[in-house]
Amino acid sequence: MLTKEELATIRERAERATPGPWKTSQHDQYSLDIVSVPEQEVICWTDSFGQGARDGYFIAEAREDIPKLLAEVERLRRLVWVMNDEGEYRFGYAEWYDFHEGVNERLEGMRNE
Repeated sequence: MLTKEELATIRERAERATPGPWKTSQHDQYSLDIVSVPEQEVICWTDSFGQGARDGYFIAEAREDIPKLLAEVERLRRLVWVMNDEGEYRFGYAEWYDFHEGVNERLEGMRNE
């Protein structure tokens, strides 16, 4: 499980990177550029064949994928089982995934029931 600090570090790296979107562009017969759109600034390059090309496509897509994944992690961490005033558990939103003291222990207990 990622800690809040690890997620914050990933978010900081994404925010410091050249703004996206990024795309791949064939530079020449042997190299593939990863460029920002619309500026066409070259971010990096890799081989245009084999694993290098697959890595290049991954890098280009990661610029938009990482912020989306971070947002989804945050959304899911806010969605937790919470106890209502009658002591019944239900799905609900908490300010943060650890909003209630011991929520992880309560969830584990519920899984074992």
